[in-house]
Amino acid sequence: MSNRKQKRNRFRNRQKEKKLKLNEQRQREFAGLVANYPAGRILYLPLDIGKNVHWFRADTAAGREIHRPTPLTTNQVGYDRLLGHLRHYLSDGHFDLVILGHEPTGIYHETWSRAILDEFESYLAQNGSNGPLLYRLLNPYQVKLEREKLNLRPHKTDPLDLIAMRSLLQQGQGQPAYLPPAEVALLRQFVFFARQARSNIRAARIELLRQFDRIWPGAVVNVKRFQQAHPHLPVPTPIVKTKPLERQTLRCILEHCPNPYHIREMDLEAIIDLYHHHGFQCGEKTAQRILTCAQQALLNPPQIVEVYCQGLAHHLADEQHWVQRQAWAEQQLESVVHHTPGRHLLSIRGLSPTWSAYYLDLVGAPPHFDWADQVWTYVGYDPILKQSGDSNPKQNQFELGV
Repeated sequence: MSNRKQKRNRFRNRQKEKKLKLNEQRQREFAGLVANYPAGRILYLPLDIGKNVHWFRADTAAGREIHRPTPLTTNQVGYDRLLGHLRHYLSDGHFDLVILGHEPTGIYHETWSRAILDEFESYLAQNGSNGPLLYRLLNPYQVKLEREKLNLRPHKTDPLDLIAMRSLLQQGQGQPAYLPPAEVALLRQFVFFARQARSNIRAARIELLRQFDRIWPGAVVNVKRFQQAHPHLPVPTPIVKTKPLERQTLRCILEHCPNPYHIREMDLEAIIDLYHHHGFQCGEKTAQRILTCAQQALLNPPQIVEVYCQGLAHHLADEQHWVQRQAWAEQQLESVVHHTPGRHLLSIRGLSPTWSAYYLDLVGAPPHFDWADQVWTYVGYDPILKQSGDSNPKQNQFELGV
């Protein structure tokens, strides 16, 4: 084993030891907290979040069922029912500690979480000093594993999820409930707009090139790939060889003269004047390549090409719309990020405000991570070795794990 690999293994072992010690410390702290109360005076209230219906139940640490699994509508009526039960448990004197927990399920938990955080702010402020209410967010993957461990099969229902969440709450799992403030929510919204625009730009450009292939076959060819796939065939002469939509040579054709029949009617001087008129550079070699490509192409009839050119204009408009949308979103990010925790990342040389915003949106709540290695694992770049007794031990089989 090389020294580099030994160092890497030692580093990973130290990280694992840190994680185990930290988890043990948190479990000891939770065990010390619940040890101050009788088991019958600790209430666990798991909440299963859904799109249209939520479920909840209530059990004591001693195992006595206080409220059977019950569905709740996600509107104000359902929330008021849960609110009434929670207020009753906190004020009737039967329970000294109430532990509420649920999964951060998509977007459907946000309104209820914010209402609970606002309604019981005075109770939650005492979490560090044996307060009457603990509010936890549970990892959905942990809930899945716990459900399968308790049921010994991958069967899923809302009542079974409640049992799994109650078990995790009894173990002290989960992070303190946190939802982003308005400025971070605004940043995440602009990140979504920027990513949406980027995705739509890719889709629009695929359709744009597909439409241009209908108009002018052979104008766009990846020459390098063509040579690798067909080394014995003559090399084609497209307008550009690589990254066509990033080349001004092709952009001028797409935007101002996409019809190859019109190019065939021009001479070299006319093609050069076309480029210069629209502010693009063009020499005799480029003009000759464009003219040769138009003359050698097998085209559809002129009336069909004209129809396709009309469609190409709409594809260009779609691309331009999403390019402007992305530029607008990233411009907004540059001003918003300075009012969020992402501003601390700007001290890193080479990291722009836009990428600082992307990183903050990806991580979510930085206080939930104890060191940077956990963030690396959270985004899926932690290789996990999977090997059975019948597999080749010399052949490593890795998968990306979270």
